[in-house]
Amino acid sequence: MLANGVSWLFSVTPGRYVQVMETIDLASVTTDRLEQVLLAGEAQVARIRATQMRLLTEIDRRQIPISDGARTLTEWAAARMDLASETAQKLTKPPKGWSISLLWRESWVRGGFPLIGW
Repeated sequence: MLANGVSWLFSVTPGRYVQVMETIDLASVTTDRLEQVLLAGEAQVARIRATQMRLLTEIDRRQIPISDGARTLTEWAAARMDLASETAQKLTKPPKGWSISLLWRESWVRGGFPLIGW
């Protein structure tokens, strides 16, 4: 169950989100509920991105991009994860004064990414 009881849209079961979205009459859902679901979705995205950042830090520590022939971790992440270069750069270079581990903790504690415009 997600924050504020929002669980009906998110599931680890593949296809569940699409099934729910196709069967629910969005006109019957309150605006407040829609906003709650949007916020809960963004919190999940922030947690996923923070986890990706931690994993990329370990990938970099192991020097995998170099062994794969990439010039930088950002280049490797963009190619390997099929990301836009801007997204890869945000994942591999935290804002000044922030560490990856701090961003990861913040995303899990508060459900959002501080200082990063996603």
